Amino acid sequence: MPLRLKLLFCLLAGCYLLEAQPLRLPFHHLTQEEGLSDTWNSFIHKDSRGFVWISSLEGLHRFDGSQVKVYRSNQSDSTSIAGNIVTSTFYEDALGNLWFTTYGAVNCYLRATDQFRSYTITDPNGKPYTADYYGFYLDGQKRFWVRVGLGAKGQLFVLNTLTSISKLIGPLDGQRVAVRSWGAQQVQLLSYYLSAGLVSTVVEKDQIIARDTLVDQMVSSIFMESDTSWWLGTTNGMLHYQSLTQRVEASTLFRGEALGTGHGIV
Repeated sequence: MPLRLKLLFCLLAGCYLLEAQPLRLPFHHLTQEEGLSDTWNSFIHKDSRGFVWISSLEGLHRFDGSQVKVYRSNQSDSTSIAGNIVTSTFYEDALGNLWFTTYGAVNCYLRATDQFRSYTITDPNGKPYTADYYGFYLDGQKRFWVRVGLGAKGQLFVLNTLTSISKLIGPLDGQRVAVRSWGAQQVQLLSYYLSAGLVSTVVEKDQIIARDTLVDQMVSSIFMESDTSWWLGTTNGMLHYQSLTQRVEASTLFRGEALGTGHGIV
């Protein structure tokens, strides 16, 4: 048999053997036995150093591949995390520091010292907000965008991470926010986890210039396939939203089975 045919036969045989083998993916399961303080973990982030950060209701976890370190609030230590309920995912700045929110404050993990710095936001009368912080965007101007306020009704602030000065932008509803950015001047915020549905808020030069309801049913998760194609998880299955035409297509079945509530789309 010529050499080329032998090589082709070996490759085909190898592909057949690979197909015949059951797919086994390696998973590392983290539980409380491995060091998690609890297993209600809404946000997970892998940083530029390879550490995995995991939120919880009982502190912040850092997993280095073999061990879990738990950071908890300590009222007698001003450099500890401000509260144990982590309410957002994590945003890394140019220095490798991580910005995120807990229930009552904005937090910054200082990598150089393995400590935290916390910030509270005040209303126009100087009264500090003490509940329901949700950080969702670190922009190119080194500002951290935060929705603050109890329940679905909230206020949008931007916190300058260099000066620690916060600025009120205006009202912003929704327990979760997805972001589309058009350069440094204009940002579209997509608020969801609202009974009103999916609400678009456009901010230009720190002013709200437009607000529209795009979908009139409860949305629990968003995956942006592109700027114009979004997949929305709802209580009645999945929706495909096309932003250019504002067309919405429903997908309630997969292989003949009902999809149910779409809590996460990846």
